[in-house]
Amino acid sequence: MDGATEERTVTAPIAEALARGERHPAHERITVTPAAAAHIRKMVDKARAVGLRIGIKKSGCSGWMYHVALAESIGADDLAFAVPNETWWVVVDAAHFSFLKGLTIDYQGEGLSRRLTYHNPNVSESCGCGESFALPATGR
Repeated sequence: MDGATEERTVTAPIAEALARGERHPAHERITVTPAAAAHIRKMVDKARAVGLRIGIKKSGCSGWMYHVALAESIGADDLAFAVPNETWWVVVDAAHFSFLKGLTIDYQGEGLSRRLTYHNPNVSESCGCGESFALPATGR
């Protein structure tokens, strides 16, 4: 069955995380393009995960990198963001959210290569390789 039409149970932790995410104005919420949603749905459905977890970690020449993994569960400090027409959620630890406000996740390709890309309005600069970025609030 298509992951977009399948229903998924909203447990109490998911409902609470969704409520925490919905407290933020629409322009601060994490969004996913339809192309990225279709790509991520395949991974989430295969793993029977709750959704996609995104955060940041210190790394790379500019100081920070995105840390992306399948979300197996939702914790008490997580925020969750609904993806239109999908049965999975974007999950973010509250400690990382201020650096990810307004993030858009896309799925783009060049030639035969395709990958998730991130448009983050909080990024002050990116390194030449495109793998890491600087955040003005952190000084790196």
